[in-house]
Amino acid sequence: MDFSVLMAVYKDNTPEEVSNAICSVLQQSLRPGQIVIVVDGPVSEQLTDAINEYKSEDMRIVQLPENVGLGRALNIGIQHCSYEYVARMDADDYSRPERFEKQMAYLQTHPEVDVLGGLIAEYDERLEVFLTVRRVPASDESIRAYMKKRNAMNHMTVVFKKSKLLEAGGYQHCPYFEDYYLWCRMLQNGCRFHNLQRIVVDVRSGYDMIGRRGGSGYVGNIRDFERQLLGMRYISRLEYARNMLVRVSVARMPQRFRSSFYRKMLRNINP
Repeated sequence: MDFSVLMAVYKDNTPEEVSNAICSVLQQSLRPGQIVIVVDGPVSEQLTDAINEYKSEDMRIVQLPENVGLGRALNIGIQHCSYEYVARMDADDYSRPERFEKQMAYLQTHPEVDVLGGLIAEYDERLEVFLTVRRVPASDESIRAYMKKRNAMNHMTVVFKKSKLLEAGGYQHCPYFEDYYLWCRMLQNGCRFHNLQRIVVDVRSGYDMIGRRGGSGYVGNIRDFERQLLGMRYISRLEYARNMLVRVSVARMPQRFRSSFYRKMLRNINP
C-alpha cells in the first residue's frame, strides 16, 4: 500500500535537524512511495544543500517564494501528494525505523480508520537526553472525548487519508493549532481515529519549545483557536470557559514553572 510523506521546512530549521529527519524516513523498514518537502519561504544555502543532498525521483521539493505559515504550507504540500495515505513528518523529529511498517499494516487491516497516530518520546533539543513520553488515548471513542479539552493526536505521528482531509477543508492558518483544528473538523465530519499504543517518533522538546507555549501572543492564539471551536459548535460555552481558564493559566506561568507543569502534569514520564 503506497503512501506519501509530507514535511514542511522553514528558515529556523537547522541542516542537521532536517538531514536527521529525512534520513529517518529513508531508513524505514517500509519506504514511502513519495516524499513531499515544502520549503516555506527563503532558507539558508546550507539548509538548501542539506535538502538537495537527498533529492531523488521519489522526492518532490516545493519551494515557496515567501513564508506563508505552517498551515498554508502543508495545504500546498498536500496538493503534491500522489497517494491516498499521507504521513506527516516534522522537519526536526526522528521517525523510528518500523514506524511506517507498523502504521500501514494497521491501516491495511482497519480500512475504516481515517487518521492513525501513535505515541512520542520527547527528548532535549539534540535528541540525546530522554525527557518523557506523551501518551494519548487509543480508541475513536476516547479520542473524541479527549479532544474536547486537549489534542489527542501527536501530529508528527499521524497518517491520514488525503480525501478525508480535503473534505474537511484541509489545513488552515491557525498558528500553533493547525493540526488540532484539522482533527476537530475531521471528527465533526465523521472521520474515525485511532492511536497505536507504541512510540513511533522521537521528538525534540526542550526548554525552547516550552518557551514558545507562553506569552501574550500565544494567549491570543489560544483565544482565536478556542473561538473557532466554539463557533463551529465543536465545544460548548462551558467547555470553552474551562479550556480558556486552563490554557491561559499555563501560558502565563513563568517558563521554569510551565516546563515543570508540562513534564509532571501533562505527560506520562514512563518511557
